[in-house]
Order: sequence, then C-alpha cells, then structure tokens
Amino acid sequence: MISITFLIACFNFFLALIMLVQNWKLNKNVLYFSFYLMIISFTSVLYDSIINGGSAHLLMLLIGNAGPLFFLIGPLFYFFIRGLVEEHNEFSDKDLIHLIPFFLNMVLLIPYLFKPVAYKLELAENSLQNLAYYMNSKLVYFPIWFNNIIRIFSMTFYIIWSMTILRKAYIKRKGELTGAIKKQYLANYRWLNTIAIASLFLVALHGGLTLYFRFDPETTPSIQNDNLFVVSVIANAFFPLLILFNPGILFGLPTNKVMNPIINSADQELNASTKYSILEAADKAKTYSEYFDGLSDNIISFIENEKPYLNHDFVVRDLSRKFEIPHHHIQFCIKYYVGKSFNEMVNEYRVKYAIELLRTSSKKQIDYLANVGYDSGFSSFAEFKKAFKKVEKKQLSQWLAENT
Repeated sequence: MISITFLIACFNFFLALIMLVQNWKLNKNVLYFSFYLMIISFTSVLYDSIINGGSAHLLMLLIGNAGPLFFLIGPLFYFFIRGLVEEHNEFSDKDLIHLIPFFLNMVLLIPYLFKPVAYKLELAENSLQNLAYYMNSKLVYFPIWFNNIIRIFSMTFYIIWSMTILRKAYIKRKGELTGAIKKQYLANYRWLNTIAIASLFLVALHGGLTLYFRFDPETTPSIQNDNLFVVSVIANAFFPLLILFNPGILFGLPTNKVMNPIINSADQELNASTKYSILEAADKAKTYSEYFDGLSDNIISFIENEKPYLNHDFVVRDLSRKFEIPHHHIQFCIKYYVGKSFNEMVNEYRVKYAIELLRTSSKKQIDYLANVGYDSGFSSFAEFKKAFKKVEKKQLSQWLAENT
C-alpha cells in the first residue's frame, strides 16, 4: 500500500519538475529551489520506505544514491536565498567549494557501487521497517548514522547562514522601499523565513531519528508511531502548499535590478528588431514603483471606464491579455494596491453597478432583482445576494427597505 508520505513526496517532485521546466531560462534562482525540493522528495521516499516498508529493490537504489545528494541540500538552499537577496550574484568557480563534500562523498561511495547486487539487496531488505538497522549499517567506511550527523551539521550551517543574509538584506532594504513594493518585500521576507524554519525543522527531525535509532539495532527493530507519521506528512506537505498559495516567494525580494524573472537584465541593449515594451522601459529606468503605480492606475481606469466586469466570464486573464503583461503583475497590483483579491474587487464593482440600477427603479420583484444581478455580471441571483451582503454588510432585502 502506498503511504501518504510517498504520495506527497511524488507531488513535491512533480511540482519541482514544473518549476524547473518553466524557469530554466527565466529565473535561475528557482532552479536551485527546484533541485532542493527534488532532493527533499528523495529523502522522504527513502525514509518512508524504511519506516513503512515497500520495495527492497527501490530502497536499494535509493540507498546507493542518498549520501552524495544529501550533501547538496544545504548549498542549494543557500544559493536560492543568496540569489534572491543579492542583485549581482551568479554561480561562479568560487562556489564550487560548496560542492566539495558532495564530490568527496561520491568518491568514497565508489567501492559500494561495485559491491555485488546480492549484498546491496540484502542491506535493503534488512532495512525495511528497521530504521535502527539502516542507521548502524556501513556502506563503505563509516556507519550511515555517522554520515548523517555530518550532513545534519552541514544543512544546519547553510540554513542558518541563509537566514542571516536574508536578515541583513531585510535590514538594508526595508527603509528604502515604500508602498506596495514594501508590502511585497515584507510578505516575501516572512515567507522565506518560514521556509528556512521549516527546513530547520526537517533537519531536526532527521537528526532526532539518526541519534535515536543509531543505538542497539537488536532491541529497536521497528517503528510503530502514529505521531511520527503525522509529523512526517505535515512536514512534507508544507513546501508544495506554501508555493501553491504564495508563488510570489519564488520571485524573491524586490531589488533595483530585478522585480521578477520576466523583466530583462538592465544591461541588455534593445536593437531595432526588438519589440519595445513597458517592461523593458521600467527595467532600463529602474522605476519599478512607478511602473506598478502606473499599471495599477491603468487597470482601475480600464475597469471603471470600460466595465469589463459586466461580462459574466471576466477573469484576470482578460486583463493580462489587455495590457500584455504576465498574470502575476496583475495579481500583484490588485493585491497590494487595491487591497483585495481579483474576485472581491470584481464583485464590489458589480454590486456598485447593481445599486445604481436599483436606485433608478422602485421595482422590488424577485424577477427584476434577478435581472439586475444578471445585468451587473453575476451568473445567478443567489450569487448576487451573497456578494451584495459581503460588500454592503447587509441583506439585499434590508437595503431595499432602507433605500427604495
């Protein structure tokens, strides 16, 4: 039976793969986070197989590749955070020093790779539902628990280091930004810290399991703990849920150079064949606050003058096509300048339009009210009444009694 932890790990991997494919040209920082999520998923599957049981052949493959990959978790997280908070920071030859433990572990693992398949399969079979046995096993020179301790110290160091540079960037930039850009900065800063804290929690969980089950494998043959299972599920589900509900964190903290990966580099020169856009204009002038101020004014002006909300099928994609800009620019403006979600804003305009219609008529029949709701952009009378109550803080019938 496939466990929930395994399914969430697969979803993590799938989400990371999507981010990798979508951003490999646009946002190099997301690539680090994608690989980070993939290795977290790999780790989850490995420990899920050991704790809950599963295929010995799959576990054999996981054990053979786990060590070196685990040494990448810390550096990848550091590269991700560093790239978000610093304007000019690309992977360089000096950064290879962070990968030395990874390559060293690969070299040390070579003797294990040449061991007979029967030996590897026996190790995997004995490790199923026996974490203590796995922790005290030797792949080559050292027991697995010893390698884990080194990796835990490495991951802890990199995560704390990442939180430190994140804090320094926050202190430096918080006084320079104003308005909606500052709101986005503060929101993303908090969420990035939340990711770091969650990562520390996973490291602590990993460390606790390592220390607890490294002793006396004969007397601690298996794990039967529902609380551990629940904690594992919550920890592994956190990252995909966070990204799905707040994808803006992947664009990092606003800087002078890059507001998001869609905008071109400031030093890129436009040639005659290049289509000049407002994005490139904003990029060259480094006036992102002015760009979003102007974009927000244009969005509100378009909505108020053209009344696109009267169309029952009006969605944020329509604004994206109208202004020829990415969806997240529209969402950003509505969230931080208007202070509402897209649906809340649209319903508010529709209710205001309906009120104008109601003020010009003394009719109160249900069929007339339903027509007013429909003419205002609502798909049904029930939807109209629900939105009216939310916007006006009173029932439609109460409003009619007071105003008509």
